[in-house]
Amino acid sequence: MERTWGTKEFLKYYFLTGIGAGIFIALFSSYPTIGASGAVYGVLAAFALFFPDRYVYLYFLFPIKMKYLALGLGLIEFLSSYRAADGIAHVAHLGGMIIGFFYLRYKYRHWGIGQNFFKNLFRRWGP
Repeated sequence: MERTWGTKEFLKYYFLTGIGAGIFIALFSSYPTIGASGAVYGVLAAFALFFPDRYVYLYFLFPIKMKYLALGLGLIEFLSSYRAADGIAHVAHLGGMIIGFFYLRYKYRHWGIGQNFFKNLFRRWGP
């Protein structure tokens, strides 16, 4: 994403999603956290929005479209957020993704980024 946006815009986005993840933790969790995983999930969301049909390899074996990987990881984080005692900041991961999604939808609205993400998510192969 840094190559696509440039370093300045990438760092702005990275810190925005990291701060957003921290806000989600402050609002929805009572456990102290440390780390940048919320910002990393924000970058994951950005890649899925900009390149939804790009294939990535899960465990270096299974090709999967980026939009499905991001949705799957987001769903896993959402479901895992109900187990509060596992020591992982699932709420921060979700926060980074959500803040990133809405920021990019707003910033690149004239490009149509993310506009039909959910509408086209389950679109069949073909034209």
